[in-house]
Amino acid sequence: DYSQHVYLESGPTFPIHLIKEIWASGLRLQEIYYQKELWVLLVLKNEDTKPSKSLSRQSLDTSSKFPTEAIQKAWQTGKSVWFLGYSNQMWRVISERTSTEVHQTVTLRATLPVDEINKVWNQGHIISRLLYGNGRWVLLSEPRAEGVPPQSLFASKKFPEEKIIECFQINRRIHSLVYSKHEDMWVVIVEHTEGRKVLQRIHTGPNPPVPSDDENSPEIN
Repeated sequence: DYSQHVYLESGPTFPIHLIKEIWASGLRLQEIYYQKELWVLLVLKNEDTKPSKSLSRQSLDTSSKFPTEAIQKAWQTGKSVWFLGYSNQMWRVISERTSTEVHQTVTLRATLPVDEINKVWNQGHIISRLLYGNGRWVLLSEPRAEGVPPQSLFASKKFPEEKIIECFQINRRIHSLVYSKHEDMWVVIVEHTEGRKVLQRIHTGPNPPVPSDDENSPEIN
């Protein structure tokens, strides 16, 4: 089992030293967010094993333009894309060594790629990452492994709090929650985890925050 931890770093400077410390402790970096001069790093710790001081299985690449070369290099060296995000006017890719063959695909579109998403599902694949950054939608997909639940999608002009709560009530898990400022639209990817209890909860204030185009849209993994 994995536990999730949050690391914070103030200021506009990218916290590479903190990331190196996380890796040196044998932990896994899951997400990177930046908003209002605060870096938020979500980290996974394997509770079943003692953290290793060995070299991390992960690597990080950053780019001001979409990181096509970094993604292709990761695939060519037997790594899968673990995280792909856009914040503080920079794209960031976290890749991770894997013991299995990598079959990921990346799709870029100016509008929500509904046709491509349906094609992914019809092929028996899943969406591993959906985000909106720097004026474009990015879809990362891969084959659905055994035991991984199927997915569905819904969209809303207003923050879909009631719909999300309905998903929890029928044991469906929120995989991705993304906002496009250009289309003024929330998009939610749902995992059909019937038969398994969903432990997710949603917390919002009176006015749910709307991320700007140069920040990562919120995502639940």
